[in-house]
Amino acid sequence: MRELFNLFLSRIEPIQSDVCKDYWYKLKRLEGNYTNAQAAALLFDNIEWIIKKGIVNPSEIEKMVNHDLLAQFNIHFFGRVNCKDNQCILFGDAIANVSGFSRVRMFDNSQCFAEDSTFISAYDQSMVDAKNCKILAFDSCTVNSRGFCLIEDYTDGNGTFKIDIKKDLKY
Repeated sequence: MRELFNLFLSRIEPIQSDVCKDYWYKLKRLEGNYTNAQAAALLFDNIEWIIKKGIVNPSEIEKMVNHDLLAQFNIHFFGRVNCKDNQCILFGDAIANVSGFSRVRMFDNSQCFAEDSTFISAYDQSMVDAKNCKILAFDSCTVNSRGFCLIEDYTDGNGTFKIDIKKDLKY
């Protein structure tokens, strides 16, 4: 994970704008007292803008860090995983079953089946099937909403949405 951390440092240093200045200072503090856990925490806090601004791309992360080490920090590129009352990052073709008060960030063609107040950010061509969750939809993602989901659509018309509404609700 240290190699990935060093890549962040080298790519952010020349563009220290107001957008990433705080992140830069956190990276510099961590550089002197590095741990994988702290690096993963910084990654979780900033993964969306790091990927979407092109600081690194998912394939670079996958090549630089061992999959088993990434999985220890709930970062997945393939396979089916469970996440309950936790946070995870999904890339590639990873599939997650998520419940409880969880936080999921999805990229590539990943899939998430979630319920119970999970907060989801879906990018690229990811697919979400959720019940009673909050979903931020970007790019060309697909969202299937069941129950009482709150969906914020940032897809500029490129997303696909299906909302299952029960017509027999009684008030």
